[in-house]
Amino acid sequence: MKKTFAAFFILFVIVTSCAEEESIAKYKVNGQLLTEMPYHEIYNCEDELIYTLELLFSIAAEAEEDADLARWCVINTTSNKSHYPWCIYALQIAPGNRSISVLDSKKPYVSCKYCSRKSPRTFAELIRSGDSYPKYKINDSILAAMSIYDIYDFEDALISALTVKFNKDCEEGANGELIGYYVVNNSTKRFHYPWCYSVIQANPENRILVKSAPSDLDDIYKPCGNCSPHINTK
Repeated sequence: MKKTFAAFFILFVIVTSCAEEESIAKYKVNGQLLTEMPYHEIYNCEDELIYTLELLFSIAAEAEEDADLARWCVINTTSNKSHYPWCIYALQIAPGNRSISVLDSKKPYVSCKYCSRKSPRTFAELIRSGDSYPKYKINDSILAAMSIYDIYDFEDALISALTVKFNKDCEEGANGELIGYYVVNNSTKRFHYPWCYSVIQANPENRILVKSAPSDLDDIYKPCGNCSPHINTK
């Protein structure tokens, strides 16, 4: 049973990696391919991306001539929930289920509880907090100059890059356990796959990348309930 599962897992890794590499090949950050960037730089891009979406939303919300843009939202066509563009749960919607549009009050959308409780900061607050902005160029264009559709497409590419890097870096331990790069959160005491959204929304100061076997992390950390990093053995 374990051998069957291991064979299926390896095949899945190979097929998934090839497909994802094709989807992210079109993006370069500061002239560097995503899959060639270190993990922490990819996470920095994620943080900048969320910041940029919040910034663009705040600019639109404070500009009278962009009143319609201030009502932009991201709809999950499966759950029928509406989100602010910068909401972490909007970013994890499968691209096929993600609809970006102006909010129509006549349609019965369900508001996301996460982003409705955390309203975006004002434009002035964002400018004060964004000392390093803009730091990254995506194919020679800064994030703020990209369309919201392209920003979300780039977000999908970041997640794919983290997945590809994890799959490439996996090794087999002496006991047959697969060893790879995991992210531990020193605040929640949980460990995650690198692409997990619980990692992306975590405070960067609590996000630590370690190369380990899952069983070696069990003494201190619990596996994340969202991405479920299992102990894979052959």
